Amino acid sequence: MCEVSPDMAHLLSTLRAWPVSADVQAELRAKPEWDQARAWGWIMETGEPTGTGSRHATGPRPKGLIGD
Repeated sequence: MCEVSPDMAHLLSTLRAWPVSADVQAELRAKPEWDQARAWGWIMETGEPTGTGSRHATGPRPKGLIGD
């Protein structure tokens, strides 16, 4: 297991305040972490976090953990 990167943690934490402004969403969509979070099922196409994404952002393990 490894920790979620600081950039991914920031993306997920920011999206927990869903809905976010169009400016914030555009900024986050430009980051590579957006595509990673989508591929892993942590956020929906809209950017809204899934339950798994929310748990990785602030779940019982700070900043979440992902498998290698």
